[in-house]
Amino acid sequence: MIHPSSLSILFSTRTGCCIFLRTSHVSTSRRHATTLSGTDYLDPAAATKDTKHHQYPFPKSSKPTPYEIFHLPISASRTDIKSRYYDLVRYHHPDSPHARIHTPCPNERNTRFQSILSAYDTLQNPAARANSKAWGYYGSGSGFDPYVAEINRRRQTSQNAEYMRSRRQAMNDDERHCEEEEWQKSEGGTRERVMVGLGVFALLGGLYPSFFLYPFHLDRAHEDAVSNLTRARNDAQEIGHVRREEVRKRVREIKAAATVAKGGSEPEEESVEG
Repeated sequence: MIHPSSLSILFSTRTGCCIFLRTSHVSTSRRHATTLSGTDYLDPAAATKDTKHHQYPFPKSSKPTPYEIFHLPISASRTDIKSRYYDLVRYHHPDSPHARIHTPCPNERNTRFQSILSAYDTLQNPAARANSKAWGYYGSGSGFDPYVAEINRRRQTSQNAEYMRSRRQAMNDDERHCEEEEWQKSEGGTRERVMVGLGVFALLGGLYPSFFLYPFHLDRAHEDAVSNLTRARNDAQEIGHVRREEVRKRVREIKAAATVAKGGSEPEEESVEG
């Protein structure tokens, strides 16, 4: 016969096992998240108790340091970092009620959680903690190591890809459709319309001279050629008339001089056709 206390222990053990399996199913992207005690970070009732005050808010700066993300001093120990990491996972996990209340955007929740994971990996690295300004891929300070930076960058890329793949597998069709719509609004919406508008404007700017300016220049050149030809013809006629008049005048002078020399009467003028 099994003692009632044994039954309660067995029931609690089974319940704890179920809780552990549920926790590991929700947070398969990170092995440390499965070690959280209890399911408070998945309980909506626990989240509503602290909706107005966030104990560990995400920093508002564009590039926060790992210590700023963890809300810890530089002299924090490994135990403090690990304990604070569990608290941050409970508050900032994309599937937790705390994160859903304080950060409605799913993409922003994922980005913040990935920053927390990267900061935890950086703080767990002794070489990165040796100098408060050497944060792995944050290239500042005298302790910056390019090799460590490259390792951290590749590790972060691999972790992000693994997390997003596991998260998409855990989502249902409605959540996946909502996330795709959100991505299209943020990435493929305004930016795409602006790029298409600039492309159309550049195309019209390139075709405008060919369809409008070039024919106009051809017509203008033709009109100029006709005008120049007409002007040249008029000038030639005027010059010819002046030359003919000069020739007639010269002929009259010659005949008058010859008549005076012979002493005869002045003959009648003869027309000279040029």
